[in-house]
Amino acid sequence: MCRNVTATDDAPTWSITITDQGVGIKPSDKADMYNRFWTVDNCDRPSQRGNGLGLPITKALVDLMGGTLTIDSVATGGTQATVTLPLQRDSAVGEAPYTGSNILTSYNGVIAIVDDSDINLLVLQHLLKRNFKAATIVTASTWAALVKLLDHHHPAVVLMDVFMPKVDGRQATRLLRQHVAARGDGQPSVIGVTADRRYETRRACLDAGMNTVVLKPFNHRDLVQIIVNECAKQRAALATSREQASDASLR
Repeated sequence: MCRNVTATDDAPTWSITITDQGVGIKPSDKADMYNRFWTVDNCDRPSQRGNGLGLPITKALVDLMGGTLTIDSVATGGTQATVTLPLQRDSAVGEAPYTGSNILTSYNGVIAIVDDSDINLLVLQHLLKRNFKAATIVTASTWAALVKLLDHHHPAVVLMDVFMPKVDGRQATRLLRQHVAARGDGQPSVIGVTADRRYETRRACLDAGMNTVVLKPFNHRDLVQIIVNECAKQRAALATSREQASDASLR
């Protein structure tokens, strides 16, 4: 990492450079390397073939932050990637308040994150703890771990990774609905998280019982607003249920 600034530079930047010892990228492949699901032809090591999402997602995130991404082959073999970002954001840019922002400080329920990636769990956990300070944030990496978690917690909102090994997010959502119904508890709001933009994938998620689907790479602010909306729905449903129970007891 390095900071790029000169005495006359009014737009200082900082750079992160990462070099690997992989197969490298041919000059002829550079035109396609930012296309989603495109992968380098790696006949020698087919087991190391990727999904073609790393570079497109990285490029999208860097562009959103007003930076640049450069990819070069290394003479000794491998690839060197450099991300350059502005040090300061534009002071004229402001953020509108969240709708229902009182929930950010007052919500003290449970929010669960289900994802088989440790990095994704850490990022989402940090994001939620920063915004929902009174909430309890719990995590699980598999359906089996989520079942154990449900013995001690009753989450109102579940962030569910759609593609996971063994039991994927759609099947886990169906099982979660059945598990919660068998216990007689209120159903949580399930938010699917995936990089798959196909309509049929979204439709399958909703058919499996998810309330909505968020696409990666997601905007953190948009995700927080969606969770706020789901928490508000949970509160409204609980209040209605209590009113109905109160009316029934008076009769």
